[in-house]
Formats: sequence, C-alpha cells, structure tokens
Amino acid sequence: MWCCLYDEAFHRIYTSINAIYKAVKHETVCIWLTFFALQEKDGILL
Repeated sequence: MWCCLYDEAFHRIYTSINAIYKAVKHETVCIWLTFFALQEKDGILL
C-alpha cells in the first residue's frame, strides 16, 4: 500500500522536475541562439 503511494508521489515529482528542467533548458537554448544571432548580425553590419 505505502509502496504504491510512494511510487506515485515520486513519479509525479520526477515528472514535474523533468518538465521544469526541459522548459528551462529550452529557454536557455533560445536565449543563446538569439544572442549568437545578434552577434552575427552586428559582425556583418560592422
């Protein structure tokens, strides 16, 4: 009984953390890509 409840809780927490991690990672990648794109644009203009 307790094992099942524990597994369910752990699975939910893990899924939440995984989703947050992926979202943060995605945000970071987007920021870096934008930054590099702007750097490239500035380089071409100069």
